[in-house]
Amino acid sequence: MKEFLATVKHYRVPDLVQDWLESPKVVLVHKKPAPDEQAFLEKMTAAFQWKPEEILQVHHPAETAVNYQLLWAKPALKLVLLFGMPPAEIGIHIQARPYQLAPCHPFHLYFVDSLDQVARSREMKAKLWNDLQKIDLG
Repeated sequence: MKEFLATVKHYRVPDLVQDWLESPKVVLVHKKPAPDEQAFLEKMTAAFQWKPEEILQVHHPAETAVNYQLLWAKPALKLVLLFGMPPAEIGIHIQARPYQLAPCHPFHLYFVDSLDQVARSREMKAKLWNDLQKIDLG
């Protein structure tokens, strides 16, 4: 049976190639950022007072299926923040709306517009700020 499944493209979804922190509390998933977008992420994480050693940035490969099952293997994980992609794009098939916290036990899922759009919009940044302050990373 394994041989048959291996011949079907749908079943050949590679694992995310990423050096995972032992116990990340926050995972930021986005396309590879431009320097100004990376600067925005650094300002955002500093504003939330998230410790750099507890944050994992994942550069989601464009138009490539990737297996994100490792998210559930990290018990300390509290938040997965998706920039510019709905949860289904990374294989999390739950009903979730943009700019709303969605429980996805054991973590919360939150998806917003792309990094460049959020960085340029005062309204989007305010919404992000207000919503994410509700999460205790304790």
